[in-house]
Amino acid sequence: MPELLLPFCIPLVWSRCRSRSRAGLWVLALYLAGAREEPFAVARVMPGWGLAGGFLVWVLHALSLALPWVAGWVAPEGNARRRQTHLLAILAMQALPPLGFWGWLHPFTLGGWLFPGWGPWGLAAVTGTLLVLAGDNRRPLLFAALLSAVTNLNHVPPKPPSGWLALDTKLPRMETDVGSRFERQQRLMALLQQALDKRRDSRVAVRVLVLPEEIAGPWTAAEAWWWQPLLNQLHQRNITLVLGAQQPTWQGLRNGALLFTPNRASWQLARQPIPLAEWRLWMGPPSGWRAGVTQLPWNNGLVQIQGQRALLSFCFEDLLTLPVLATMGLWQRPEVLVSMANLWWAEGLHEPEVQRLTVEGWARLWGIPLVRAENQAFQEACCTTQEAMADSSGADSPMAGVTRMRNPAWAVSSSRTMGGKSFLR
Repeated sequence: MPELLLPFCIPLVWSRCRSRSRAGLWVLALYLAGAREEPFAVARVMPGWGLAGGFLVWVLHALSLALPWVAGWVAPEGNARRRQTHLLAILAMQALPPLGFWGWLHPFTLGGWLFPGWGPWGLAAVTGTLLVLAGDNRRPLLFAALLSAVTNLNHVPPKPPSGWLALDTKLPRMETDVGSRFERQQRLMALLQQALDKRRDSRVAVRVLVLPEEIAGPWTAAEAWWWQPLLNQLHQRNITLVLGAQQPTWQGLRNGALLFTPNRASWQLARQPIPLAEWRLWMGPPSGWRAGVTQLPWNNGLVQIQGQRALLSFCFEDLLTLPVLATMGLWQRPEVLVSMANLWWAEGLHEPEVQRLTVEGWARLWGIPLVRAENQAFQEACCTTQEAMADSSGADSPMAGVTRMRNPAWAVSSSRTMGGKSFLR
């Protein structure tokens, strides 16, 4: 994808432009090109904004990311060390708050494709390569290219844990009326039951089911009651369900996942809501990053699933650098990367492919398997089932297991209430 080359093109063009204005215009153009589908995505996710609002968000988004490059520009004939120092500062600004909350196309996202399995050393190698690009002596670039080629030739993608099953779906946006919600949940339960029955006699038992982001919609007492029989069945079969849902709170709906294990049920909330669509920037930082809201002040995103330490990444987080670095850099390294995406708005757009390649790159960088469940762009003929499970003889792909079907929901015990009524059982 051309967008994956932009993170290198931006610092290269920035370091070669002979005026600050020209550098700013080029960087802005590259950011606009990388997010050229953003106006259409905004118009679909927030219909009241329309294309005009989408174009405004698109331009403001690119401007916010381009400003540090403009401020830190150094003339090509200037001090190369000063230019490299400014580049380091810009990379840090793009990865850390506040720009890290919405900054994509960060050069670090290429680390997994250039130096797979290197982890923090891969990030250091990418940074070093960028510094060489910004400097006057480019001879080390040949060495970096050879090292990257050898590393990729020797890289073997890790296999997902045995028995982990990701379910891809094709469903439209969740309707709010009770009748539509009930019909949707009934269909989801039937399809999930079909998948479980098909796997009942398989030599590789299902241990974990992963479903896409927000696929169950708002999780209220009604959903809990509807799904209780299937919840009991999964409990008896020792199957863990990771289900994308929305948690009702006094502040509104919070995006996250319900984790139903044989022993307990819990919420894992998304760390980075989508600006404007899920988070009003003028109301402070995302609640997932505030102390006291989640398990840790900077919600590390890690959960224990069937003895595996997993990092949950929710759709928009796949494109960002900050959530990944907050986990990989500050906390324990995960053993599995679980990506959950809801792409009902993306019909006719190729942005989901960029998102998929980016999250695959993160998994490659740290040398961990990727388990990804997508709700793809809605189409009328969407009930095909295509199943694969990771076992000891699975495929080499980091996404070895995907089932395509419409999705499910579930039930959980919780003390959270809203308006005096419990929304969870």
